[in-house]
Amino acid sequence: MAARRARMARARKAAGYTQDDLAEALHIDRSTVHRWESGRSEPLPYIRPKLARLLGLTAAQLEDILAGTHPDDVVASGSTTGMGQFDSTSPNGAARVAGTDHQLAALVRRWVGEMNRRELLQLLGLGAVTAGSPELLDLDDQERVARAVATPARVDERVIENLRAVYWACRRQDDALGPQAVLPTVSAQLKLVRAMLDDCPSPLRPRLLSTYGGLSDLAGWLYTDIGDYTTSWQHFERAREIAHEARDPALSGFVLGRMSHTALAQDKIHLAIDFAEASRKVAERSDDALVRAYAASETAKAYAKDGQVSPCLEAVEEVEQRMGEVDAQPAASSSLAYFYDNGSVGSAKAKCFLALGRPHDAAAEARTALAQHEKSLVRDNAFTMLYLANAHIQLREPDAAALIMGDVIEATTQNRSVRLLERLHGARSALKPWNDADAVKTLDEQLRA
Repeated sequence: MAARRARMARARKAAGYTQDDLAEALHIDRSTVHRWESGRSEPLPYIRPKLARLLGLTAAQLEDILAGTHPDDVVASGSTTGMGQFDSTSPNGAARVAGTDHQLAALVRRWVGEMNRRELLQLLGLGAVTAGSPELLDLDDQERVARAVATPARVDERVIENLRAVYWACRRQDDALGPQAVLPTVSAQLKLVRAMLDDCPSPLRPRLLSTYGGLSDLAGWLYTDIGDYTTSWQHFERAREIAHEARDPALSGFVLGRMSHTALAQDKIHLAIDFAEASRKVAERSDDALVRAYAASETAKAYAKDGQVSPCLEAVEEVEQRMGEVDAQPAASSSLAYFYDNGSVGSAKAKCFLALGRPHDAAAEARTALAQHEKSLVRDNAFTMLYLANAHIQLREPDAAALIMGDVIEATTQNRSVRLLERLHGARSALKPWNDADAVKTLDEQLRA
């Protein structure tokens, strides 16, 4: 059962907020605030600094309140099965309160035979992802996965395929909707897979381990996208360790590429170059041409940010060479870098040319990329639009830039990437010399709306 956070409610009232007012200030639903205060879920990491400011608390004080260990935090009545611990909106996923994998398995064993469908979805973390894919797992498959947590020796090929189906569904939903839509599911799945690993039948362990590595990498990417870099690095490091244990060079190379991307997002340019070069080298040992292309792409972007023209352009040439190998690769759609297409190449080149001060080339590549990129990759296309807008800013064409940024605003209403929103506001700041232009004023109205 969950502990009510009486001190959070008191802090909110002391700050002069109703639940509705606080929800509006945070751009969330009132029911989310209610779940926080009732102890059924927690704020996502990226929202905690703003929440603390609004409540007049330090970060440490807020974390103490969220821990719910104070005598004023009383136990709330709830489901007799203890499902308050498995709220699918929790940023750390299923069974955070349970604490350890063994406790999770014990809890599942206690009520696995009497759970109802809603509770089962919460345990598996499927509440969010199945909203977009209601037929992702049928009830039999859901129960099969849950029982494998209780008794890992019952893990079989079908259980692993079910776990992988959820993993791939989460990746696709993140492409379109952003990290908040899938982070609770990914966190829950990580907990479930970890609980199965130790006693999984030996012949199936490598495949389950690979699934665990993919989920860890995805979690790292999601936390990068919401700006929680500390947690992101933790997940990436675990994914790297798993990739080594599983002897999976494609996963290892891909994770290193993600780490380069994250380092670049933090302006740790030399670290980004190191990770990118490592990604490039490791990916060479895999038979996945898309992962090799992705690794070379991250290398090009890292060198461009450092102003190193020759190594950047050499890496770009390698990207194009690797993409020429993709046609010979079977089942490119199952690659870890499935999203990387010809549009991605143009987008990477646009970003490189922007960093190298070649806005005409950047604009041309960005337009080509937008024509070729898969439309379901909402965030990727939005970033490419921002590259095009920034190229127009460098060319001192504010009207064109503002018009394109209006389209990016529409994308942010679908994909809630914090990183995308930050880059959008960064591009708007670059338009300050033209604040009085009609197109910029219209853009500001769109941003306020």
